[in-house]
Amino acid sequence: NVSTGPDYIWDVDTTAPSTLLITSGPWGVIYTSVVDFTVSATGASEYRYSLDGGSNYDSWTASTDYGEEDLDDGQYTFTFQARDAAGNISDGPTRDFVVKLFVDTTDPINLNITSLLPNNPDNNSTPYFEVYAADNDPNLQYRYALYPGSYSDWTDVNDVQFAPQQEGSYTFKWQVKDTAGNTASSDDYSASYTWTIDTTAPSNLQISEPTISGTYGDATVDIDVSADGTPYEYLYRLLGVPGGDITPDWTTNSSFSAGGLPNGTYTFAFQARDAAGNIAMAVSRNVDINLTQDITPPGNLQIQVSPADPSPDLSSYFQVSSDDPNAQYRYALNP
Repeated sequence: NVSTGPDYIWDVDTTAPSTLLITSGPWGVIYTSVVDFTVSATGASEYRYSLDGGSNYDSWTASTDYGEEDLDDGQYTFTFQARDAAGNISDGPTRDFVVKLFVDTTDPINLNITSLLPNNPDNNSTPYFEVYAADNDPNLQYRYALYPGSYSDWTDVNDVQFAPQQEGSYTFKWQVKDTAGNTASSDDYSASYTWTIDTTAPSNLQISEPTISGTYGDATVDIDVSADGTPYEYLYRLLGVPGGDITPDWTTNSSFSAGGLPNGTYTFAFQARDAAGNIAMAVSRNVDINLTQDITPPGNLQIQVSPADPSPDLSSYFQVSSDDPNAQYRYALNP
């Protein structure tokens, strides 16, 4: 004899909850002993929570909200697990936070600019600054301004590269704040900087008519230059000189002189550089030296003054002359 028993139907579910999220809750440094978190998960019916990164969990609960009201100072790692009705468990994400029950009311101090400052004036239109401030809180935030412009948004980066700016005068200002909101300004520590951006090179470069003096084979050329835009320095070049071009360094002297030049054609060029470092395009002109060689010896040699003959003096004085005003003389007493 055979009897048929009752049926039993059930589902096999091996899929754990998914999409575990921390949807709200503190992070970073907080100044309260009370914390509240809210979580979510797809397919979960129960949750349990931990404040030590999962080493220890509270009991399972159907609530997606978790709170503590009496935390001590210290660092915590919040995490949770989600479990479905079949008993499948998934691990959730973590979130770190630090409880500081001491109320921080101290502003950051010792603000200063640590990068090289722009020259004043300067021809770099994209200035860069790196800054520093001291505070017990390592999570400082900064914001920057090129006055009269407005401040940027707060950032945790302590340097800034500005976009290209127009010519003009600017003041770099910056502020720093800690997690508690205590704020210090660069003006409080003389840590702002004012300078002028100048990107215009000197203009209207002019070369005077060269003055040539001296003798054949040993001429001297003198040239004056000028430029608009209050040039600060000049760079000269005299090209075509036998033995090598004359190329001195930058100088503040607006006159150029070169000697010992033989007859020939030379090219003189110069550039002007202002205090901001802007350099004008070179201007040049040819210099022709064509001095006639003097092959006529001095004439009309005369003794103008001489001792009496005979003379009782053991020392003698003579004065001579010639018709060449540039003549040189040498003397001898022949026995």
